[in-house]
Amino acid sequence: MKHIKLYFYTLAFTGLAINLYAQINIGGEPYSWKNGISNKQEIPIVRFPALDLQRLAEEDKWDEQNGEIASPNT
Repeated sequence: MKHIKLYFYTLAFTGLAINLYAQINIGGEPYSWKNGISNKQEIPIVRFPALDLQRLAEEDKWDEQNGEIASPNT
């Protein structure tokens, strides 16, 4: 009986999985195809200076003292 249940669940799961898709296609083309961008183009690297954590802490303290704390929704 246990094997029959396992077989039934496997069959049911497989039947449901056949109708599932990993990506919804709404048409269109990838940006790179439309604009002639090849995979071999060099992508520029942007480097930023290191963060000054002491300065950030000072700015946070100043903001807190002056009531200028940003809300999480901004």
